[in-house]
Amino acid sequence: MEVPPPGPFPAASSGAPTDDPWVLGLREALQSAVLAAAAPGPVCLLFSGGLDSSLLAHLLARARVPVELLVVGLPGSFDLASARDGARALGLPLSSETLTAAEVEACADWLQGIPGAPRGSLLAVQTALALAFRRAHGDPVLCGQGADELFLGYTHYKGLTGEALERRAEEDLLRLREVDLPFSRRVAERSGKTLSTPYLSEEVIQALAPVPWEARRGPGEPKALLRKVALSLGLPPSLAGKPKKALQYGSGVDRVLRKGHTPLAPPRGEGRTAAVPAPERG
Repeated sequence: MEVPPPGPFPAASSGAPTDDPWVLGLREALQSAVLAAAAPGPVCLLFSGGLDSSLLAHLLARARVPVELLVVGLPGSFDLASARDGARALGLPLSSETLTAAEVEACADWLQGIPGAPRGSLLAVQTALALAFRRAHGDPVLCGQGADELFLGYTHYKGLTGEALERRAEEDLLRLREVDLPFSRRVAERSGKTLSTPYLSEEVIQALAPVPWEARRGPGEPKALLRKVALSLGLPPSLAGKPKKALQYGSGVDRVLRKGHTPLAPPRGEGRTAAVPAPERG
């Protein structure tokens, strides 16, 4: 039987109905961004089973884009189990790659030889990404970078309101776009891959422009607006409401580097600037 070509997206028949203009605008923007990043495929999606990557996987499947879901982690890590459950809920195949402590430490050493290499927990993030790039079979490699910054998923946003919330969110987004993401792209290129980040597409950024930061976060759980978008597109509620750990913690990479005494705290005056502080991941 002939497989239909990717896109356009079918109507979301099983999603939660909505007339929220912010949700409707984001639905259209995300679908457009995913097709632009992935079609005609095949692609690799870094997958943890959390909201961000599950929504991307769901949209890829609905658009009939061939996709490899990939998760990497140390034995017994949170992400390996979470991704397995998420892939089962979506009915999609999963490539699960188990890491060793030795290759994590070797990869971190390699990264520190690249100009602009981060310190702190950001080194663990980039190490986990680099190991995923090495294990990915498809190209481009899609990931959910940007969702936590744009929809306020980090724990350090809790309790912040008004100008304090806006200032911290904009600082985190600035650092991501000008420091962290360019470095991730360099690492991907050195691994022979192309990194694609649909959440950071211009379509999504423009759709979010009129939405206040507090409305993106919501009064209760973090990323409330993104969860509404996901439910409206038919993502199973078990995935739309699922908590997750940040990549460096969920994969177990941070634990290995700390145990191996890899320098995870920047020396005073190095590794970051006062104008663009590094976010506390997780």
